[in-house]
Amino acid sequence: MSIFSSVVGASISQRDVNERLFQVIQNEPSLFGLINRKSIINNPSINIIDPFSNPNKATNTTIEWFENTLSPKKATLTATAGTGTTFTVADSSIFKVDDILRIEKSNGKEIPEQVLITAIPTGTTLTVSRGYDGSTPVDLVDGNEVIFLINNLKSEGGPRASAERVIPVAKNNYTEIFKASGRITGTELAVKNYAVNDILLFELQQAFLRMIREIDNRLIFGKKNNSNPEKRQLGGLREFVDGASNGNIKDASDGDITQAMFDDIFEEMIDRGAMEKDLLVLCHTKQSRKISNLAINGANPIVYKAYSNDLQEGQAVSRINSSIADGTSGQVMVYNNLPKDKVYIVDVSKVITRPMRFVPFKEIETENDEFLTQMITELTFEFPNAEVSHGLIKNLAV
Repeated sequence: MSIFSSVVGASISQRDVNERLFQVIQNEPSLFGLINRKSIINNPSINIIDPFSNPNKATNTTIEWFENTLSPKKATLTATAGTGTTFTVADSSIFKVDDILRIEKSNGKEIPEQVLITAIPTGTTLTVSRGYDGSTPVDLVDGNEVIFLINNLKSEGGPRASAERVIPVAKNNYTEIFKASGRITGTELAVKNYAVNDILLFELQQAFLRMIREIDNRLIFGKKNNSNPEKRQLGGLREFVDGASNGNIKDASDGDITQAMFDDIFEEMIDRGAMEKDLLVLCHTKQSRKISNLAINGANPIVYKAYSNDLQEGQAVSRINSSIADGTSGQVMVYNNLPKDKVYIVDVSKVITRPMRFVPFKEIETENDEFLTQMITELTFEFPNAEVSHGLIKNLAV
């Protein structure tokens, strides 16, 4: 069934459009295509920017989501505890009486002792029973050991568990309008070497490609703004990732990129909840060249060559390995609009496309000897738990 009809009698089916747009996303390198690749591969009939086929459609110009990370209960001792029974922490309210705790040194090395909280006398102190459950008390001399909650003891027939209320943090983003136009002259329509359907689809494809490039730029650099409701702007990676202050963000201080930077960020992302093992490493050609000069040989190379059996490939790489045994790695994507001193590591499963409307073919009336079409989409992106799910290396030497 045709859904688009032109003044010259040409028609294009929805299937024709979906197939051509699918080809663009599959064959043209784009950040938008990479973050949606699993959805597209699993269901090629889905048009990601069409709200009627994308289950994640937006129903308002403002979308909202709640951050849902569940962090372990832990605290750093702010005073030397020795072998005493008083632990001093910044905030004791996160613990309860009868909590069992384990202890680590600040460098992560386990201390083979468990303790039981017997009282919480102040907002910054815990009274504990040392050497709990047969463990041996250890002299805690650093004053910066870290205590972790294991579990809370429950007695048979005892009172109910104390209710805990965690107020979720709401995040939001705005939809933004993207437009791209195509033009066909009367002569192009008349030339027999051009099939009318093909030339129209070609123009749609080119318009879609221009639109995807614009969406890519907003996906990275977008700064959300709703001060003018008729010209809304969506927020991108810079909005939701750059301001984070945790181990996912590395400041290179004008130094060169290193293997340790990638290893540290991969580890931190997994510890904090990144779900996708196939991450995306987004960089400028300047940093891509430096990444290619990292270790490529040995039993555990940091980078993989694109074609390991091709003697002509030189030092070019397509993937960064991690030292984590679960197989986590990152596909390298060169994006030359990216600042030369930044490298993003993106968990694509934590970037969700939210389309609100899509007009793939709108005919524009004109008095000239030409045929004008316009493609329009309005969409935004959801970045759940962005501050812990993505990584950034900044201030790199260029």
